[in-house]
Amino acid sequence: MDLDSRSSFGSFTTAISDAPSSAARRHESWARAIRPLGDVRMRGHAARELVRLASISSGLIAVLDRDLRYLGASPSWVQRYFPSVPVWLGQHHHELLPDLPERFREVYRRALQGETFHQELDHFQRSDGATHWISWSAGPWWTDEGTIGGITLSVHDTSELRAKEVELQEQTRSADRTASIGMLGAGLGHDMQNLLLPLRAHLNAIAAAERRLESSRHHPHIDALRRGLDHLQHLSDSLYLLASEEPLSDHKIGEETSVAAWWLQFEALFRCAMPHRTKLEARIAEGVPAVPVSGHLLTRAMLNLLSNSARAIVAHLEQLRYGGCVCVDVRMEPGSDGECVRISVTDNGIGMTPEVKKRATEAFFTTRNGGKGSGLGLAFVSRVVQDHGGRLEIESERGIGTTMTLVLPACV
Repeated sequence: MDLDSRSSFGSFTTAISDAPSSAARRHESWARAIRPLGDVRMRGHAARELVRLASISSGLIAVLDRDLRYLGASPSWVQRYFPSVPVWLGQHHHELLPDLPERFREVYRRALQGETFHQELDHFQRSDGATHWISWSAGPWWTDEGTIGGITLSVHDTSELRAKEVELQEQTRSADRTASIGMLGAGLGHDMQNLLLPLRAHLNAIAAAERRLESSRHHPHIDALRRGLDHLQHLSDSLYLLASEEPLSDHKIGEETSVAAWWLQFEALFRCAMPHRTKLEARIAEGVPAVPVSGHLLTRAMLNLLSNSARAIVAHLEQLRYGGCVCVDVRMEPGSDGECVRISVTDNGIGMTPEVKKRATEAFFTTRNGGKGSGLGLAFVSRVVQDHGGRLEIESERGIGTTMTLVLPACV
């Protein structure tokens, strides 16, 4: 090996022994080492050393002969491109990687004529639809007689990094959309509040006139309008609270609710939320401490959970031999940050798929078609518990049922 060859070959061996831990830096080192090989005239055992060094390297390195058959490759190359091929030595490059674009054939042809190529960012699509993003280098190696014996390939596969970048971009776009929807929701909630007040005033006036005339002819219509206004009021409040940057815990600072007393007060209301052929059971442990949530917010959160359970049971009722069942369980548990109160709502409804469970607390996400659901219920519940130092836990299995648990800090 002449002086220039020893210098270039030395940079190649140095890149192996001093390979950095970072994948990007490792590729950079390999690329710098491989590039000079296009002009290296291998003498004696140098070509065999190139194959040996490639076989122990941590990068994606391959050595091919003039017919583009494999003389050697690094373990990572074999694992990445043909892990299920029992015999790859001596096999043709294009037969082992038939998905390679036609343009690479031209690169290999020119490399066999003495040219070297370096591409920092490239991609191609496999037959299964997957896209591979790579940086690569290609160049010739030389025989003892001074002729080109084949080509060397160096690849840095950035597909996983590219996929993470795309995922991050999608998350950013999703966050922007959510922020835009939040701004729209805040404005809509405010406008609805302004409209609901005069509507209620006019409705009260109509009801008062009915009473004066001692007429009940319009009572059913008045009651229907009141129910509609109550529903709109609920949506308006939820939109306002969800879009508000002010923590819900600041609405009534220092307010505490005794869970046992709260349940006794509102149990009748909760039972009214149950659908036909569904029983509500409650297990309230003794000595459960108060939680730092107003009774108003806690009641609204519970009604949202019970409403979800009711819809899940109705969708699954035909398969329930003994009817639907919702169990509310309240108990105290020690936690990493002190004692906490767990308020669980378990139903034997239809349950959630993993995809639905993952998105269950997203604002405006709903599985109800035809505009029947607002997608605000669980988003509101999650916001309530988070703003009071707690969390919402969801366990669900399709066809089995769902358990939703409000985990709230205990007042001491």
